[in-house]
Amino acid sequence: MLKNELKVLKARRASIKAQCTHMKNAIEAINPEKPEKVDVVSVQQRRDKFKEYWDQYNDVQTRIFELLETIDDLDDDVEEL
Repeated sequence: MLKNELKVLKARRASIKAQCTHMKNAIEAINPEKPEKVDVVSVQQRRDKFKEYWDQYNDVQTRIFELLETIDDLDDDVEEL
């Protein structure tokens, strides 16, 4: 049960990382030699969305760490029996 939840969380984390990478690539594709073509509003929106993704990533990562600790504790308890 916990291992299944861990699998779901890891998939969610991978999805969030992919979204962040997509945004990073879009920002890096901006040509700094043509600042007049930069859509500042779009860049700001991407920055704000990236912050949301980062918060989601941190939440998921924290939950993964908590589950791993719980699984380790349960494994230790089973070994003691």
